[in-house]
Amino acid sequence: MPRCLIVSGDAPVRDAIKVGLAQVRDMVVETAADAWAIELVRAGSYDLVVADAQLADGTDGVEFLRDVQAASPATLLALATSAKPQARVLARDRTEVDVCAFFRVPITTAEFYRTLARVVERLGAAIVA
Repeated sequence: MPRCLIVSGDAPVRDAIKVGLAQVRDMVVETAADAWAIELVRAGSYDLVVADAQLADGTDGVEFLRDVQAASPATLLALATSAKPQARVLARDRTEVDVCAFFRVPITTAEFYRTLARVVERLGAAIVA
């Protein structure tokens, strides 16, 4: 069964993504509020990590995902952000982070489920590979 870690200090965002993932695919979903979650990544094996663009402790979410990518290169990464377009979030950093999807905040139902579908499709392909 796939494992997902959602890192967000915004409980409604964290809960919406957790519930949405559980609705579209059986998976183990764990949540955390800030960058200490990198220790969870290092200690465990996650198929997907979703992070806010700005974590509760002030850590930059892109930097956090860069650390996740370094610690666990096979893990799929997603970012929850209000930035439009999302490319600006990544453009400020020269080192690329391989983000498979962006959850736009605030979450709207139709867009949220389209994003979930893309993530689950990528997740399924990654687990089969």
